[in-house]
Amino acid sequence: MKNRIIRHNSKDVIFELIDGEIVLLNLANGNYYTIDGLGVIIWELILKLENSKDIVNYLFKLYNHIVDIEIVKKTIFDFADELINAKLVSLIDFKQTKAGQELNEFNETKILPAFKKPILQTYQKMQEKYAHPCGIKRSDE
Repeated sequence: MKNRIIRHNSKDVIFELIDGEIVLLNLANGNYYTIDGLGVIIWELILKLENSKDIVNYLFKLYNHIVDIEIVKKTIFDFADELINAKLVSLIDFKQTKAGQELNEFNETKILPAFKKPILQTYQKMQEKYAHPCGIKRSDE
């Protein structure tokens, strides 16, 4: 796995952190996405670091070296591939990277999510995510 530069597609993708979950909207295709758990941390690291090697090292350190470095790499690269396929991020040339970006340490008193594969949920329409579990339609539909 070689080092990659991963950058948020800020022109087409907006996002917000809501109740510990990242909700994203790809304006180009109209799809909504959600990320939670470890995916939220990886997303924040992509925004701040961009360099996959730095992201791997930071996450490895954050989890106190208890997760094998190869598992950390595979988790990040697999998740980055999902984000790339959804056109939420893109790979860029090393020459276009942010220089000297500061990264605020994660609050160490905050409980870290379990280190498990992040899942990128995709919704074609916002109604799919927020549909009533019993199939009840809103009165305006």
